[in-house]
Amino acid sequence: SLLPRRALMSLGLFLGRVLEWGQWRRDLIRSNLLLAYPGATAEQEAYRRNIERGFYVHFGRLVFEILLIVSGRWRQWVHHHVVIHGLDNWKRAHAQGKGVLFVSNHLGNWEAMAAGMAQAGADVLIVTKHLKPEWLHERMESGRLSAGVRGTYEPKTLRDVLAHLKRGGTVGFVIDQYAGAPIGIRVPFFGIPVGTLSAPAVVA
Repeated sequence: SLLPRRALMSLGLFLGRVLEWGQWRRDLIRSNLLLAYPGATAEQEAYRRNIERGFYVHFGRLVFEILLIVSGRWRQWVHHHVVIHGLDNWKRAHAQGKGVLFVSNHLGNWEAMAAGMAQAGADVLIVTKHLKPEWLHERMESGRLSAGVRGTYEPKTLRDVLAHLKRGGTVGFVIDQYAGAPIGIRVPFFGIPVGTLSAPAVVA
């Protein structure tokens, strides 16, 4: 946590290359990329390969950012490195006094996004999962709280979300996991039927 950001990014790049060299989850990555970007031409295969390389680099850097959350210096790191664009949109929504919903797919590190919003003045509650093992969950909770972010977990998620919105708070949903019936709805994603969370629409 005391290393400069450039050093952390370099370490993340190195870890990503190691994971790529070790073919970590390579078959799953390639099958997903083939679903999203089908085609057998040399150009299409090169395109998928380029995204695959980018994934490994991103994942290596993400590992170090997650370690920052549990390091005790997450708040300081966010303060120096996270920039929020479009804050006026949140301010206008917040001024209506009904609370604000954020819905995002999982691009990059959503923990940094939530912490950045909290430091910009939002009272942030994120809908997420209770981590295992328990010691990791407790360290993540402590890191989030240091940056002004609270989490809610099943089975009390809906109760916490409604109460937080009633107080004028901001709630974040990250749509990044399969959701089956009855909480999920079937939608096409890259032409493939998947189950996605319906809760944000219901709450809105």
